[in-house]
Amino acid sequence: MSEKFEYYRNKSLEQLKLINPKWAYGENRNKILDIALKGRNKEYRIFLVNTSKLIENSIFVDVELDFLFNGKEKNDMRITRILSRWDNNEFVDPPTICIDQTQNSIISFRDGQHRAKLSYFLGLEKIPVGIHNEDIVLIKKSLHF
Repeated sequence: MSEKFEYYRNKSLEQLKLINPKWAYGENRNKILDIALKGRNKEYRIFLVNTSKLIENSIFVDVELDFLFNGKEKNDMRITRILSRWDNNEFVDPPTICIDQTQNSIISFRDGQHRAKLSYFLGLEKIPVGIHNEDIVLIKKSLHF
């Protein structure tokens, strides 16, 4: 793996918590890269949600929540990339979520599972998420925001 991975993997969680997350949200909305979130067709709205409630009410596909770094290249490199961006004052798009089609009150991720996982591990109380307009009412009921 890369030097960056080794750099972040060898830091304690307390050291990682000193990294200031930079979200492409609010006054930094112009930094959003995801076309769906940019708002031209206004499919998604961004809300601040409680990170713990998001984790508790969501399905994570192929993302393990037991360890931040789990030895799997896909997970470890995505976590490293997010940490590196934040550590270098670069912005990251909010995760995008929706209601899972098979379980009507469960939230699934369109994009951003690793961003949500990292935010949870870093103890971020709230994070911005993009929610498709069709799912706002149901997700508000699940996350109570």
